[in-house]
Order: sequence, then C-alpha cells, then structure tokens
Amino acid sequence: MSIRPVPLALALLAGLAAAPVPTAFAQDPSVMSCAQLWHRKNAVRKARGFCFTEAQAIRTFGNEGCTVHDPNRVPLTSADRQLMARIVIAQKMKLCR
Repeated sequence: MSIRPVPLALALLAGLAAAPVPTAFAQDPSVMSCAQLWHRKNAVRKARGFCFTEAQAIRTFGNEGCTVHDPNRVPLTSADRQLMARIVIAQKMKLCR
C-alpha cells in the first residue's frame, strides 16, 4: 500500500474544517462564491476597524469609524484568523480574482 501526497491547499482546508467557526460566520467558505468570499472577508475587516481604499469596498462597507489603515495590522481574534485563512484557501481554490 502506498501513501499519496495530499496537495497543501487540501490538507490545510481539511485541517481547518474542524476548527470552530463563530456563529455569525457559520457558512463554510468552501461552498461560497467568489463574491460571497470577498464580502465575508471584508465584513470581518470592517468589524475590526479597517479603512478601505478599494472603491467597491468603500461603497459596500464605508469607512465611518475606521481606525486601521494597514490590512496586515487589523486586530483579528483567533476565530477571525481561522476564518480568514479558510477564506483565502477557498479563494485560491476557486481562482477568485
């Protein structure tokens, strides 16, 4: 019996599938469309005070009350980080732009 290597993205997705997801973000990113993934990712950023520069994000979420200008400095909870990692993997697997 031989062991087949599992692609990294699938291994990560499988590992994260068991991670707890906050109730407000319960839908599994692997079944979401690219548009839904974009919205969910930016909704998390908005909730954590991110100031958007992309016109579509500003139209959708606005910048009222924003305090964080660097996307790498958005203060995410552990659950947020897990969700964002799952979203990024799903976006890559679906070839979202």
